[in-house]
Amino acid sequence: MPDKDGLVTLTCRSCGDRIAVIHGARAWCACGGEMVSAKAATNAASNRKCGGCGKEFAPATNRQKLCPVCSKVNERRNAAGRMQKMRSAKPG
Repeated sequence: MPDKDGLVTLTCRSCGDRIAVIHGARAWCACGGEMVSAKAATNAASNRKCGGCGKEFAPATNRQKLCPVCSKVNERRNAAGRMQKMRSAKPG
């Protein structure tokens, strides 16, 4: 939430440093980490590790086991296997 000057305090995901930036501006820390809002930093406890690549992600539901990127890859892989099975089952 911006204060009266329009500044927002952001926290680095990597090192935890804090800086104030203009609301809506994208910021990066000197360590190379992405800066996130205080609310996003507190929600870090609800993050999970992806079952495919091992990276942390914020699940949209309590059943989600893969990050969005791995989810798409897995969906395509399953579709290809399903189509292959369907083609082999057809007579002739």
